[in-house]
Amino acid sequence: MKSHESPFQCFVTKDISKAEQIFKIKEDLLVKPQNTRKATHDEKNEYSESGFVIGDHSIEEIKQWINSEMDQVYIVQKKNAEDSVLAYLIILNDKEIHEEVKEYSKEINFNEDQHKKVIDSNEYVYLIQIAVSPSHQRQGIGSLLLNTAYQDINKPIISFVMKNPILNKASLSLHLRQGFDYMGEYFGSFGEFKGYKSIGLIHYPNNKTRNKKDIINLMNKFNE
Repeated sequence: MKSHESPFQCFVTKDISKAEQIFKIKEDLLVKPQNTRKATHDEKNEYSESGFVIGDHSIEEIKQWINSEMDQVYIVQKKNAEDSVLAYLIILNDKEIHEEVKEYSKEINFNEDQHKKVIDSNEYVYLIQIAVSPSHQRQGIGSLLLNTAYQDINKPIISFVMKNPILNKASLSLHLRQGFDYMGEYFGSFGEFKGYKSIGLIHYPNNKTRNKKDIINLMNKFNE
């Protein structure tokens, strides 16, 4: 029996012309503070289950990250349709983001001291955003993005997933499935989101993926 070969390819791009497509995916998935305030119960559930982003990054910011020697922008395309970006993952590793995360850490209830030590050491990279085009979700693309990054990055990866006002279940499930550990809860502010809380997550280089049962157990804890 032949093994199933993925129709997708994932790699770091240095092509700034891809910034517009990345921006378009971000716009399609962006949830703004006013959306969370006005959304009905059903709409909030839809956001939660399908996944969303809250970082409203500009095309110029995306171009800067693509051009940066310190940062990495991964994209996914179909192998036979190389013009179309289907998903992206942005990893930051510059002094500015380390200082920003260090400020965040003052408002995190760390569950283990080693996680705080990683932030204090600056020996990590920061996953600022991961997104898959709505038309290509649930095809293993999010896992492909993270697995490709794991092959390139031999450092802990830190990420945050919104818990309140809407729990981003799709993003949290992906992170947990791909081996991220719970780091602590962030109680600080983020833009104009009312009652904002997020879940701090960390992936160490030797972490393993989780099975469905373990993911469900962990997700239930965050829903309590």
